[in-house]
Amino acid sequence: MKPFAAVAAVAFAVGLPVVIGAPQQQRRDYDPTCIEVGGISVWGITGYNHLVFLTSRCQPTFVCVVSTNVTPEPREATVPGNTTVSVFMAYNSPAPFFYPNVSCEPVSQ
Repeated sequence: MKPFAAVAAVAFAVGLPVVIGAPQQQRRDYDPTCIEVGGISVWGITGYNHLVFLTSRCQPTFVCVVSTNVTPEPREATVPGNTTVSVFMAYNSPAPFFYPNVSCEPVSQ
């Protein structure tokens, strides 16, 4: 089960509203055959928590810079080959939806 599917399953099980959507305004500066981007917005105590998931389908390690339309401050994440990394972007946001902006580069070894 993908990490965001597991989070959604737990949220549904405990009765929390979950917003899942394919962002239409997502900016991609990476090879989509290597890095898959997903996002989830889960209702927290007083707002929505935003998580971005980066899944590498290739062997090299990637360094990705992640921001969203709600959290424009960039965050850096290292994604080892063939793994999934989650990036926590917002805590108790009033925005139920967000659009991730991702830029990834392979790490030269």
